[in-house]
Amino acid sequence: MADGISGDTIVIQYLFPNSTTPFCCNTSGPNSVTGVVTASGVSLTVNNSAQITVFNNSVQMLEILQPFGSKFQAASFNGVSIQDLTNPSAFTGFSVNPATTVAGFNISDVSISGGLLFINFQNLTVPLNSLIQVRLYDRGSDHLSARTEHLGVACRWVARARRFYAEEVSLSSTRGRAAGLISNADFFARACDPRPFLELSG
Repeated sequence: MADGISGDTIVIQYLFPNSTTPFCCNTSGPNSVTGVVTASGVSLTVNNSAQITVFNNSVQMLEILQPFGSKFQAASFNGVSIQDLTNPSAFTGFSVNPATTVAGFNISDVSISGGLLFINFQNLTVPLNSLIQVRLYDRGSDHLSARTEHLGVACRWVARARRFYAEEVSLSSTRGRAAGLISNADFFARACDPRPFLELSG
């Protein structure tokens, strides 16, 4: 997120077997935790197995205890909801960090509803020391940064295309063909102009 949720009071709630039912029997202790987000995060451990921690800009689940890993039982929902009590509209976007190492976990397991962030681990096998990390962002600087990364890739292809057309123009023997190729090069230049992109991404 542009500013993050550091200093906010948040609630992590373990839910099973659906996204509206608090789990009755967390063997690690309470099925929810309320705390203020600091550099060390706010953590909830579920079933003596997985530690879910909310940080300023991300949520991570780390399998920390079971030597042979663990498995989240299949259900409509088996995971956590996260609510920001300080800023109920704090959660507006997310992505799955490529550093995630749990097979089968993907963007479809994360959602936002009613201002709450839901992360569903149902039916996942989680080896010891494996990691799930969900990155939080809004429509501010982090979201723009992610989009400009894609723009950078596109512009590298544009640069190659412009060089190609410039070479073609230099080799062209007819004025008409040269004019057409220059027009194409100009099109690529406009496509890579970041100004309209930045205006739309604000």
